[in-house]
Amino acid sequence: MQERGNPDFLEPWPGNRYSGRVTEPSRLRQLTIDNIAIVSSMQIFCKLVTLVRSILLARLLLPEDFGILAIGGTLLNFFNQFSGAGITQAIVRKDKVDERTWEVAFTANLLLSAFIFLGVFFLAPSWGTLVNNPRAVTVTRLLGLVTVMAACSFLPSTRLLKEANFRKTLWPTLLPLAIDTSVSLFLAWHGWGYWSLVLGIVASQATALLAYWYVAPFRFRLAWDTAIVRDLFSYGKNVLGTSVLIFISINVGDFLVQKYLGTASLGFYAVAFRWGSFSTLEVVHVVSRVLFPAFSLIKNDIARVRAAFLETLEHLAFLIFPLSLGFLAVAPEFVHGLLGAKWEPIILPLQILCVMGLSRGLNALSGTLCHGLGRADILFWFALFWAVIIPPALYLAVPRFGVLGCCWVMAGSEVLGNVINFARTRYLIHFTLGETLRRLQWPALNGLLMIAAVSLLRPLLPWPPRVNLTLLVTTGAATYLAG
Repeated sequence: MQERGNPDFLEPWPGNRYSGRVTEPSRLRQLTIDNIAIVSSMQIFCKLVTLVRSILLARLLLPEDFGILAIGGTLLNFFNQFSGAGITQAIVRKDKVDERTWEVAFTANLLLSAFIFLGVFFLAPSWGTLVNNPRAVTVTRLLGLVTVMAACSFLPSTRLLKEANFRKTLWPTLLPLAIDTSVSLFLAWHGWGYWSLVLGIVASQATALLAYWYVAPFRFRLAWDTAIVRDLFSYGKNVLGTSVLIFISINVGDFLVQKYLGTASLGFYAVAFRWGSFSTLEVVHVVSRVLFPAFSLIKNDIARVRAAFLETLEHLAFLIFPLSLGFLAVAPEFVHGLLGAKWEPIILPLQILCVMGLSRGLNALSGTLCHGLGRADILFWFALFWAVIIPPALYLAVPRFGVLGCCWVMAGSEVLGNVINFARTRYLIHFTLGETLRRLQWPALNGLLMIAAVSLLRPLLPWPPRVNLTLLVTTGAATYLAG
């Protein structure tokens, strides 16, 4: 008889309509479907707002402004890999968590964040000298406050995640976005440059903290227990190591572009990277956020995990293939019509990074599966492999081929990662190559047909870029759905 896990999984918070034996197949499936619907609705709305905000900011600001934010954020983001130390994942995968453990986890996370803030504060001048941009010093220090504020919201946000209570995350998701959008656009309009981006982020995180405290109030109580901390870190160490290695693999490109090509080129690369992954990773974020606790609940029933994984892969592919390949097809019209002529240098990098975004979307689902099954060690060794391969490749490519060289390395590594991910996922849940291809062939073939249709229609359109963009998107979507 399969172990069903903890039947009281959702009971700690009164009013949760899913409390009870949620590990039973019908209830777990309904819970997962409902949560995906909730999170998807929030994410769709948020991403529409973010889309409009990003376009407006790109028109109001210069590439150098985005480059300075990228420089300031790189050092902080490196240290932020240590902030949670995998504590969130360790908590979520536990069958039962008592109040003492919650308090100790909160304390450990807060202490880590305080040390990170101090480290960033004192290392910021050296970082500014290293990247040859003194403006990054104050930006980096101010962004360090975000880490501390995020740590203060750890307890309510993690409890809601563990209990799969995504309804209560509505306001902590929407209000920070509204504040970030309002502050950044207002300041950018009034000529604040890169500070509009920085202050928008800080104001957003402060709003998120207050919102979490309001929807899920908790006692602010510090506690320490070495045994509990050791237990949390015993799993979290692999998550931490994986996060650090992935960060190095992805962000060493930013450092090399800044070092060899300058702040403006880094701004172009940062914006292309963001848009190249924008649509697909947001879809994956929705699915992964819900499936992580779901996989954790059924981790002892491999047959159910395999069925859930393959079904999710099919639905995920249906969404991310047209988003990535469609964006690749209409990138020239998107840049000229919405971002403006000053962003023309990002067209080809954006198209290359759309391939990276597609591959990252498919790879991310395997990562969620490993976390849900408690196999973070597999992710660690996979990340270590890329940390050895990618930085040397970027070091050779960026000085010789510039931003395009950086983009090709990142896209190529993700495509190769898909092959490796198939092997490791097959090892975990035992499915065949044919089962995977059957779920990917329709989205892939229709995506290629969509690119062909857009490419054939483009020379026939004499209108301005925005009009052409509308017609090409409509044609591409119709071709994909009719295929």
